[in-house]
Amino acid sequence: VVSSVTTTEKTVARCEKELAIFKQVQEDSSRSFPVAFNRVQMAANQLMTVLEWTDTAGILQLEFQRRKTRALKDLRADIVERLGSAAYTLGDLKDQLWMWAGRTRVAQTKAEATRVVVID
Repeated sequence: VVSSVTTTEKTVARCEKELAIFKQVQEDSSRSFPVAFNRVQMAANQLMTVLEWTDTAGILQLEFQRRKTRALKDLRADIVERLGSAAYTLGDLKDQLWMWAGRTRVAQTKAEATRVVVID
């Protein structure tokens, strides 16, 4: 009977010790759960922020690409317009040069004729 009481006391003491450990773990868990939950929530919020930034970056990239394409089209149109204007101006200059060359030939021919007349 004494042996049985000692074993029971040891069992009770061990159960009380395990119960104390369990209560301590439970208290620690109840204290640390809100902290852990807050950390998980903060991480989730940071992830959402990164995803929003990624979406925003994608939108900005598309907008940049659209504006770049529009700017290139405008630049091409401006270049074509300026080249056309330059070609027209060059054509006009060519015509003026031909007229000037023609006048020079006429003047040269008249000068030669005059020279010839003077020599004769």
